[in-house]
Amino acid sequence: MNDERREILRMLADKVISVDEAERLLKALGEGGGARDEEARGRGRARSGLGGALGSIGDALAGIGPMVKGVVEDALSGLNVEWTDDDDGELEEVALADSTFTIAAGTELVIRQRPKRAILRQGGGGIKLIGVAGDQCRVAVEDGSELKVMSGGSRVVILWQRGSLTIDVPATVSSVRAATMGGDVAVDSLGCDVKIRTMGGDLDLQHMRHGFSAKTHGGDVNVILAPEWTGESAAHTMGGDIEIYAPEGLNAEIRAATMGGDIEIEQGLGAVERQDGPGRHKTVTALGAGSGTAVLSAKTMGGDIRIRSLK
Repeated sequence: MNDERREILRMLADKVISVDEAERLLKALGEGGGARDEEARGRGRARSGLGGALGSIGDALAGIGPMVKGVVEDALSGLNVEWTDDDDGELEEVALADSTFTIAAGTELVIRQRPKRAILRQGGGGIKLIGVAGDQCRVAVEDGSELKVMSGGSRVVILWQRGSLTIDVPATVSSVRAATMGGDVAVDSLGCDVKIRTMGGDLDLQHMRHGFSAKTHGGDVNVILAPEWTGESAAHTMGGDIEIYAPEGLNAEIRAATMGGDIEIEQGLGAVERQDGPGRHKTVTALGAGSGTAVLSAKTMGGDIRIRSLK
């Protein structure tokens, strides 16, 4: 994806421009997918926020063939980085002692930047999530950026403005949701399900043991699966490459699809089924005894997918 289109999507996320304005800009860049009829315009005006914007872009793809449309909509789906307030009014601020606080068992951890206008001006910050034992969560942010932790019910929300954020995620956390715009996200050895989003940044997932959803618009995705990995997972990018490393003895299924790129699978890694079409490649790689409860969907448009054995 070029810088101009990425900037249009960022402005949509911040509501600096409307859906109609974004569509006109995309058309001027030659990426709008052709003229739109009045019915599609009416649907676009009725939508609001980035979710509506992505839906309108999906409508614009109707004239370029169902095969391409399906791949692009797959890439766009889930890239709707939700900047909602998550009912912050019902949360109470947590006092930090040496940047550390306690998280009770069964708590969902939500991580996001704010305010949105500051994100647009300064760019997104990176996020690093490290799994640790116990119930203590430690948070560190570079450059002394403002940091706030809110808690209520079974949810903890971490808010920050800029710079790179590092979080020790304790074993008591039941799931993690993290989103940033323009920054990279790194995950290492989390003991729970995780959902991460970024627009323009890379995703690096190490020693994944549980289900995950990792999606980026324009960045690369690197995944290292642990021997005990299980659960349905997704690694999607639009314009980037995906690399997957699977340990020996893992029973799993990897479903890979790319438009405009190649799929490379290390010889002898597993049983491979291929289905190729004009400009599109799909494979299903059965590792060990096959899928069971471990299935990874890897999709990219314009990038390559490489599946390797973890030595």
